[in-house]
Amino acid sequence: MENANKRLSTLTTIQKRNLDKLSNIKGLVIADIIMDAVAENEKKVEIDVGFGVLAVSLEDNVAKFRFEPNAKLKEGLLNRDPSVKGRLEQAIEASLKDKIENTYKDLL
Repeated sequence: MENANKRLSTLTTIQKRNLDKLSNIKGLVIADIIMDAVAENEKKVEIDVGFGVLAVSLEDNVAKFRFEPNAKLKEGLLNRDPSVKGRLEQAIEASLKDKIENTYKDLL
């Protein structure tokens, strides 16, 4: 299984453990929204998770989940071209270059 937080950490200056903490908190928030819907006897709840909508059907004490990606994620999935990977590689290289340059500046 791929780990999105690991890749995101590589592309940013945010440590993976901090991204993991944030993901755990987001999971708790989503669970809380679902429990609120259960308490209100709602049959369906839709949650914007930032890169799409998580739709949850609540029937007979069973939750069924469906995910619908937002327009930007759909575009990235449906219109994937060879340059997409190139952009990720460029971001990683730029991040690495900045880290190396900053290390040398600190040493000097």
